[in-house]
Amino acid sequence: SAPNIVEFNDGNLANGDTVALITPIFGDLGTGLNQIRFQLLLENTTNNIHTMVIGTVNDNADPSSFKLYKEIPFAEIPQGAFDEYIVYLDDTSKIGANSRVVFVHGPGTFELYIDDFYYEAIPPCPDPRSITTVDLTQFGATATWNPGPFGAEWEIEYGPFGFTPGGGT
Repeated sequence: SAPNIVEFNDGNLANGDTVALITPIFGDLGTGLNQIRFQLLLENTTNNIHTMVIGTVNDNADPSSFKLYKEIPFAEIPQGAFDEYIVYLDDTSKIGANSRVVFVHGPGTFELYIDDFYYEAIPPCPDPRSITTVDLTQFGATATWNPGPFGAEWEIEYGPFGFTPGGGT
């Protein structure tokens, strides 16, 4: 949180240059049992074809150890307000023997900010993402969500406004 924030700024980057933020060593990165959680903000962009690249490396001085893990298109990053991102690091084929997480940013993106970075165990019951409701009526609603890479079954509890969890239907 402010004032401790990372700013990627391409103000002096030549075409083809990149900026990389590399974490310290995470000894258990290759287990597939962890996630990274962070706030992301894109201040401005003139070109939404770019992406924020998340990968892993084993040696911060050896770019050849880089493995791509995930790309977040700039068109999906909110401008002017932080949004939370969770990346499940459960695909060990994209990690290999690497022990550091890397964020990569290239030219043409202006300022990109990362805040509140956490490296943590994937919870046994991860929260669903992108919950939306439609067809709201007095008697019901339709809810959808992105379950992420976990969960084939869900338990849903509901009740009147202000109900105590555990006391609903």
